[in-house]
Amino acid sequence: MILLTSGQQINQQKESFSGQTIRVNVANLRLPKKDLIYRNNAADIKAIVAVGEEVILNHINDSLSESPTVEMCISVGTVVLEGWLDFHQGIANAKPFEKIANVNRNDDPLIISFTSGTTGNPKMVMLDCIYPLAHIVAAKYWQKIHPNSLHLTIADTGWLKAVWGKLYGQWIVGACVFVYDQFLKLTGIELKEGYGQSETTLSIFTSPWTTPKQGSMGLPNPHYDIDLLTHEGVSAKANHHLIYEIQEHVKSVTAPYKYPRIIEFVDVLPKTISGKIRRPEIRENDAS
Repeated sequence: MILLTSGQQINQQKESFSGQTIRVNVANLRLPKKDLIYRNNAADIKAIVAVGEEVILNHINDSLSESPTVEMCISVGTVVLEGWLDFHQGIANAKPFEKIANVNRNDDPLIISFTSGTTGNPKMVMLDCIYPLAHIVAAKYWQKIHPNSLHLTIADTGWLKAVWGKLYGQWIVGACVFVYDQFLKLTGIELKEGYGQSETTLSIFTSPWTTPKQGSMGLPNPHYDIDLLTHEGVSAKANHHLIYEIQEHVKSVTAPYKYPRIIEFVDVLPKTISGKIRRPEIRENDAS
């Protein structure tokens, strides 16, 4: 399990695990004790790599008595508590890299992620070794980076955006990843909106050939067939076309200025016992 800030050796940690028979779980360094215990046991965590700050390390220590699978803890920073390994010392004393004999297959596990747990305990999501390829669109067409780019993503490891923006897609297109928390505030570079989930990768984004629009996330990723649904589960795309047809029909049979500007679709209309539409109730519902 990795619990680091965006300004630390996140990439180095992930890179060191790539190609190894090791499953990595990136986690939020602000997880409470109960969530640490849950993840440690659910994912059978063997090692924890965390930012070297005393408060955080002590917080993790509090969870270890109920996390029997954890075999080692590694501190990345100036504080190294008793029983913890020093990351920097380990790098300094490391042996030269040797290529492993067995290369991972596409379906080998690579990353363990946890959902947010909005309605219950977080659920594990296993991402395989082909998962990084899905981030090429995010890097090349959303972030618009290339081999001469210096790129920054500020997401911490508690979210898979740390993988989206710091690692796979960016390295595949050949970019250099820059780590500095205040970079965006200092540069004023125009932000490009994007949306996706841990299980889907980038789903909607503002591409290089579209102008960013306030309140809009952009256009669908070609990987997916995206549709916007109303609260009733009806395609907003289909509704939009039907609204246009209704408005044009009204314009053709009555004065053009009388066409309805707002059209709402409902399953049933409120009626009296004799079947007449109760317009006052419709107005009351609109007002509420």
